[in-house]
Amino acid sequence: MACILKGDLVGAGPVEGDFFELEGRTKKGTFWIQRGINQATGTLLAVRSLRSGWLLFGTMMLMTLLVLYLAGTFDTIIYTIIGALILPEGW
Repeated sequence: MACILKGDLVGAGPVEGDFFELEGRTKKGTFWIQRGINQATGTLLAVRSLRSGWLLFGTMMLMTLLVLYLAGTFDTIIYTIIGALILPEGW
C-alpha cells in the first residue's frame, strides 16, 4: 500500500522507499495517523496537531473589531465614557 504523508511531521524525515508501521484511526474512509515507526531507521514519526483554527478565529475577531472601530461604531460609547471621566457632575 502506498500513501502520501501531508502535514507537519515531527521526528525523522521520511524518504522515498522507507517502510513504516503506522498507528491511527479511520474516519470517513481516510486513515488518520497518530504515530508511526520508520522500519528502516527505527525512529518514531509523530504528527503535530494543528491549532490554526483558533488562530484564524482570533484574527477574524480582531479584524472585525478594527473595521467597526474605523467605521465609527464605537465613537458614541467612547465619547460617553470620556465625557463622564472629564466633565464634572451637573454639566
